[in-house]
Amino acid sequence: MARPTATPPPAGQSHTVNSPRISAAICTRDRGAAIQRPLQAIFDGTWQDFEVVVIDQSEDDTTESAIAEWRGDPRLIYVRTQSRGLSRARNEALALFCGPLLAWTDDDCEPAPDWLERYIEAGATESDSAIFFGPFLARYQEGDVGMIPAWAPRRARRVTTRYRQSAMGGCGGNMMMNRMAVESVGRFSDNLGRGTPFSAAEESDYAYRVTRAGGVIRELDGPKVDHFGLVPSSRIRGTARRDSRSMGAMLAWHLRKGDIAALSQLAIVVWKHIRIVAMAVKNRRRPLGIARVGWVLAGFASGMVRGPRSS
Repeated sequence: MARPTATPPPAGQSHTVNSPRISAAICTRDRGAAIQRPLQAIFDGTWQDFEVVVIDQSEDDTTESAIAEWRGDPRLIYVRTQSRGLSRARNEALALFCGPLLAWTDDDCEPAPDWLERYIEAGATESDSAIFFGPFLARYQEGDVGMIPAWAPRRARRVTTRYRQSAMGGCGGNMMMNRMAVESVGRFSDNLGRGTPFSAAEESDYAYRVTRAGGVIRELDGPKVDHFGLVPSSRIRGTARRDSRSMGAMLAWHLRKGDIAALSQLAIVVWKHIRIVAMAVKNRRRPLGIARVGWVLAGFASGMVRGPRSS
């Protein structure tokens, strides 16, 4: 698998010595001290045989300064990069991890104390190429006004077909993949995710590609992550529009490659939003969400007309 080149860690921070059972990755840009919350949670967690890879795309030095207390720990691999875009940062993390498992969280998250331990347990039960998703829980703080994206499975399950709704997984702020999945699927799409015109769906695309390559998706009820990433009320509609258009475009790109399962996924996504509207009408509530159908279809039409740019 072709992998990108990333700036090597500083001297004394080689990550090939301990061969950890699991790696964790956090991609960040211009969030300063926010990186301390997930790092503190990982270093204080119940599982200590790990490495954590931080890919920092920041314009200034505030994030680098914020992690100073961990820089002497060989388990921290810090990379300052000139790349831009979440998927490019994820790909730099893919190039660096050395263990059999790679877990992901974000700089606005706090993993549970047993987060890595629960993923280790799940990884040990899976012999196939697999990507795993755990509960991504909204945590509002006093004074928050807006919406915090969240996801949780209705039940723990193992998905082996891309013709079902769960074939696009959960949230990238709480996911893990085994090395077999990385070797079979490769890089995240540089055309999806924050920092691109289609600023979401890079983790959904990756999960879909895992099943397309013959792997499985595992939805877990154990490894939990608290999410503090508030979307202010004034930005909710714009965020929903971008997310919906990204999902539609991504599915169109798969259809253009001859994968008819993408049509099944499109129908599932559209029906999900229509059903939400229908339930609201039935219960005599304001039918919110109908615009999402149009945004998904607009993204799909855009993707059918114009494929992803080369990267």
